[in-house]
Amino acid sequence: MAPSSPPKRPPFGLSIGAPSRWIWGVLIITLIGFLLRVYGLRWGLPNAHRYFSYHPDEGLNLAAAIRADILHGQLDTHFYHYGTLYFYLVSFALSLARGWGFLHHLPAGMVIPASYYLVARWVTVLMGTATIALVYGLGRRLYGEMAGLLAAAGAAITPLAVVHSHFATVDVPAAFFVVAALYSGAGLLHKPTIKGYLKCGLLTGLAGATKYNAALVVLGPALVWLTGAGAPNAGQPTNTDDAQPIPGNKPIKRNLIHLLVLLFAALAGFLIGCPGPLINWHGFYRDFTYELTKSQQGMGLLFVKTGNGWWYHFAVSLRYGMGIPLLLVCTAGVGMALARRSRADLLLLGFLIPYYGVIGWAQVRFMRYVIPILPVLIVMGARLLTEPFPKMPRMNRILQAIGVLVALQAGFLCLALDHQFGAPDARGVAARWLEKNAPPGATVGFATTPWYYTPPLSPWFGAPPWTVRREAAQEMSRFQAVLPPLDRNGYPTEWNLAVLDQKPQYVIISNLESEDPIRLRLPDAMAFYHQLNRDYRPVVFANVPEAVGLQLRVPAYLPNDLLYILPKITIYVRR
Repeated sequence: MAPSSPPKRPPFGLSIGAPSRWIWGVLIITLIGFLLRVYGLRWGLPNAHRYFSYHPDEGLNLAAAIRADILHGQLDTHFYHYGTLYFYLVSFALSLARGWGFLHHLPAGMVIPASYYLVARWVTVLMGTATIALVYGLGRRLYGEMAGLLAAAGAAITPLAVVHSHFATVDVPAAFFVVAALYSGAGLLHKPTIKGYLKCGLLTGLAGATKYNAALVVLGPALVWLTGAGAPNAGQPTNTDDAQPIPGNKPIKRNLIHLLVLLFAALAGFLIGCPGPLINWHGFYRDFTYELTKSQQGMGLLFVKTGNGWWYHFAVSLRYGMGIPLLLVCTAGVGMALARRSRADLLLLGFLIPYYGVIGWAQVRFMRYVIPILPVLIVMGARLLTEPFPKMPRMNRILQAIGVLVALQAGFLCLALDHQFGAPDARGVAARWLEKNAPPGATVGFATTPWYYTPPLSPWFGAPPWTVRREAAQEMSRFQAVLPPLDRNGYPTEWNLAVLDQKPQYVIISNLESEDPIRLRLPDAMAFYHQLNRDYRPVVFANVPEAVGLQLRVPAYLPNDLLYILPKITIYVRR
């Protein structure tokens, strides 16, 4: 009788023969992650009082998805500031929703309704939830069952990942494809085949087709190939997929075909997910080079004088996105990987280090830029906490205690931030207060042109063009706007005392517009505030993160894209 072929490994490493506690553990963890991501999913959606989301990028992303129609071959989104794969997925989801009668067709020129935003957000939620299961599979393949389970738990409650899973943006979907590519790459450690490199390459290309710099994940499997992955024990998979040390000076035969397949498959995956270079080269080149230029030059006052970019992302983006205890554990895990440099370690470090180097080099440093590396950090932290120390049994108990404390702190931070999606937003509360307390025709001053951060006194305040927002402010029926004057080139000035010279009865300022001018102590802003504090009394409306009856202290400076859910609106009332 011919020997039977070994059974294929099911998705994420979940096998029927595995202990049921692992399977149930992964399912429960994934369900918790899903509930955290779906809670408050209607936050900031357009309504009768505002025509745009409180997140400034969602409308642009959704417009790109609507311009595409992959079921009818319309692939050109005319928007290539990001890769287009996420927009295609949203376009497909919108087509399904329309086909099932959940959505109506949107006539050209109409404002995008809330139902369209909700469909796009569901795509992000599902991809963010699937990432949890993929993280389990990645951790299990590289470092063992317990490391995979602990990594999945960390991925489920990482605050930054949970927050951004509520938005119709590309960062969480990019992280999904990054983890999928690394999971596929982990299979090459013990069984390097052309098929395996082909699949891994396609996934790395899809990651880049979602968010351009996520394509750097291809360097992980490329480094594994360079160091001779699979030379010893090739074709002999183990039960736990434990990492094997890199051979020392032993000659290793590499198959150049594998590397070529990886690179060409990555290019093919990118063009499948983002065919812009083939179908609209001019638009792709225009938007892609614009993003490159912006990353070098910065965005106005954002991130000016924020120091070294690599330190900024560690001390600010990762600190507030993970919490200090979880960040420290994951940093120690990275240190262990750098010290041991097993093939599994190199797979992760091959992506982590170049990607972190790129985002740290850029002058634009949004917190969300670290989202694609969060799963890698979590897996390395889980490996540290589950690493056996036979000669130091007390160390194992210490690591277990640390793991419990880290999980409690990260879980509390996650719940506190997640709570904001179900709480009344400060912008809406401030608008209702003003409409209730200010007399009709009252004058309302603005330090800058109203935008998504401003209470929606006009439904057009969230529009991307500043000209539309300025005109909307001038046409408010309930109040009279006092706006900053235009300069000689026709652009609005900011923090101009001419606004206060007209003695408006109320002045509205959001922390999203004031945080950087105050941090930099700009003379115009300081003079504006000096006069405000002299002639007006403040009424403050703020969203404060809280969970289980405890409130988090909000520091004076928070990353810009965390303020989307933590706005602080101050209405100054003339004395």
